Amino acid sequence: MNLVPVANVVAAIFFLAKRAESLDGGVFIVSDDDSPANNFKDVERFLMRELGIPEYALPRLPIPLGVLEFLLARLGRNNVNPRCNFTSDKLLGLGFRRPVSFEAALAEYAAWYR
Repeated sequence: MNLVPVANVVAAIFFLAKRAESLDGGVFIVSDDDSPANNFKDVERFLMRELGIPEYALPRLPIPLGVLEFLLARLGRNNVNPRCNFTSDKLLGLGFRRPVSFEAALAEYAAWYR
């Protein structure tokens, strides 16, 4: 789903800004795609429960990934691959540690929004 807690993004910026060595214009991805909970179905279910939103009256019908990809492309989205996962391996390899887990950040957001 590609959601990332803002605390992790800010921490990554500070982490990279404090590095003494040159990063040679490197590109670093801040991602929480490795969290099993970072998918649309689980996030939606969690937020609906936490925010007191009732279940859907009718069951949700899944869209085949190929159809979803086609629809995203037709809508002009720049990331049309629903199977795309981003990795922070390069950043984590430098020693960066996320200050907050995806699940904790999602719970904090739900509590704030309530």
